[in-house]
Amino acid sequence: MKSTISALMDGELGAGELHEPLSALGADSEARETWRTYHLISDALRALHQQLVAVALRHRRHPPPPGLRGRPGCYAYVPQTLTL
Repeated sequence: MKSTISALMDGELGAGELHEPLSALGADSEARETWRTYHLISDALRALHQQLVAVALRHRRHPPPPGLRGRPGCYAYVPQTLTL
């Protein structure tokens, strides 16, 4: 059921596939807990993504002094693998 709930959240189910997971969410407390947990994870990932983009944009506008570039702990540290 967890994979079906995940597919429901991701909009991957067709109209004919909605009845089972929606019924489970209405009747099964474990399914509802899975739904809540997946939404918390999704919200956390979205917030992290927004923070990384904000740091990358700030870094692009105001790069750190040469001696601090690319060092963890720098006020505008962005991993070298992060690209926009």
